[in-house]
Amino acid sequence: MTTNEWLTPAEAGAILGVGPDRVAQLAREGALGSMRTPGGHVRVRREEVEQLANPPQEPTVDEPDLEESTNHEVKEPPSPSRPKWEQVPPWKRRVREAEADVQVLELDDQRERLLETRAERQARRERDEADRAAAATETERLRQLKSFALSCLPYGVPADVQAEVARQLERGVTSQRYPLALSRTHAEALLRTDVERYLHPWRTREARRERVREDADKREQVIGWAVFKVGMRTPREWDYETKKALEREVRTVLGEEYHPGMDQDEATEIALDVLEEWVEGDEDDS
Repeated sequence: MTTNEWLTPAEAGAILGVGPDRVAQLAREGALGSMRTPGGHVRVRREEVEQLANPPQEPTVDEPDLEESTNHEVKEPPSPSRPKWEQVPPWKRRVREAEADVQVLELDDQRERLLETRAERQARRERDEADRAAAATETERLRQLKSFALSCLPYGVPADVQAEVARQLERGVTSQRYPLALSRTHAEALLRTDVERYLHPWRTREARRERVREDADKREQVIGWAVFKVGMRTPREWDYETKKALEREVRTVLGEEYHPGMDQDEATEIALDVLEEWVEGDEDDS
């Protein structure tokens, strides 16, 4: 193969008077015989380019001119025009070929960059989708843990206390405190501990209220027993109003002198002292 048998698209375009892209299109369509170099560049056959640039002229039969036939003058055929490719200097052909090669390389670089950018975008989309799926899975896992913790609340916890525990679980049940590597058994044990810790203030208040109720009940029992004892020893001749006034007096005195350690005997003694004072006062009045 000689270099004169094949032309670059730029050289062929200069002969045909078209651009290199049109030459490449003709080569793809099969209108021109073509080949590709080891570097991937298109080359077209010179002979077919010249045939396409200078198609053969069909002979035409002209009617004889009377004047010409009379004078027997015969016109000479016009000389063939010089092919366009021969009008391009060799150095310009090499420059155009180099420019075409540079354009091909630039297009290849642009294509590679485009493919790399497309691959990066696809990888980024896949990573984003994987992250979203992982986040949704983690959110569902934490929701299940919170639901289990709320199921550990004992019966009888008020609604406001349940709401407060739920708010604290919302803040406390996180991926940092309950990592994915933590087993379900250990996570549930830790949740039970957290629930008890959140319930501690409420349990403390309830225990204090229970002690107050128990003290009030005990106080009422002690005072009631003393009032009952005094009522059994009240003189029969006293009327109802006097007995009720004595009962109120006994309750007032015991209420002032009551202390948590007071028992029924001590309260009864105080109540009997009040009764004795009332009896002595009644005798003095009589």
